[in-house]
Amino acid sequence: MTKILGMAVSVLALSAVGAVADSLTSRNMIFEGDLSFGQISRSGTAVNSSGSPLAEIEDVTTFAIGGLAAVPLGQNLLTQIEVDLEGTDYPSSVGGEDADDTYDASGSLGLQFGYQFDQGYVGGFAGLGTVDSSDTDGEQDADYTIAGLGGQWATGDWLIGAQAGQFDSDAEDPETPSDVTFGRIIGQRFFNDGQSKLLLDVAFAEGEQDADSDTPDEMQFTRYGMEFEQMLGVDMFGGTTSVYGSAYHLDIAETDEDGDIDRANDLSVGLGMRIRFGANSLQDRALGTAPDLPDVARWIGATPVLD
Repeated sequence: MTKILGMAVSVLALSAVGAVADSLTSRNMIFEGDLSFGQISRSGTAVNSSGSPLAEIEDVTTFAIGGLAAVPLGQNLLTQIEVDLEGTDYPSSVGGEDADDTYDASGSLGLQFGYQFDQGYVGGFAGLGTVDSSDTDGEQDADYTIAGLGGQWATGDWLIGAQAGQFDSDAEDPETPSDVTFGRIIGQRFFNDGQSKLLLDVAFAEGEQDADSDTPDEMQFTRYGMEFEQMLGVDMFGGTTSVYGSAYHLDIAETDEDGDIDRANDLSVGLGMRIRFGANSLQDRALGTAPDLPDVARWIGATPVLD
């Protein structure tokens, strides 16, 4: 987490880049801050499958802060940096046993670079992050990297985005996923002159777990959900503000060498507030940025329960 916090200061360098960008293009720079809280509720055959005493937490409260900066370069190029930090609040023990296999915290830093045109965007992305587990020995704390391609296309009040790529995580105890290939589709519909937004998000992924075994287990991820966001008639520090609510379902299936399947299901709900500069509406914000990177830290954090 310290590494991510240290690297986050690179966001400040965008101010200098922006001064140059303003002289090269009429497109606006967009800066956004995001503050949210929520809850993850876990179920599935893998939860507490190791038997008594039950030591895996099924409900976790989350709180997160994030930021995005999209800076145009020249007439068509765009560079975007994203920083996200999340923590949780959960009981430290269950029935006298230390909480086990529970998502604790994460931090991520992502960079995107691509080409903007009248109706959309196409480009590449890369990022890195850390994911902490509740295990006191720290053996399931993971570092990860992500890379891939993404784009979006606008038609009327719709904006359709897609991403494809790979992420890999590394931990002392390799219960976290590795060599994961994913695909994602994001649909956004805008209302009220771009002041309201409904977002639908679907992702699929496949990879491995227990990479140190002779035959690693196969992993399948399915994630889908929605978000509704509404702008407020309030300007803060010269920027526009909005509030949002979201709900996502994450299903992870592990197939071992005998063909047996264990599952974990995370239902996450959240409420949040965003403040942005450089975009007068949610539609302007979406058209002026690349599609946000997927929240793979949550995927990685949910995997150790499948051990």
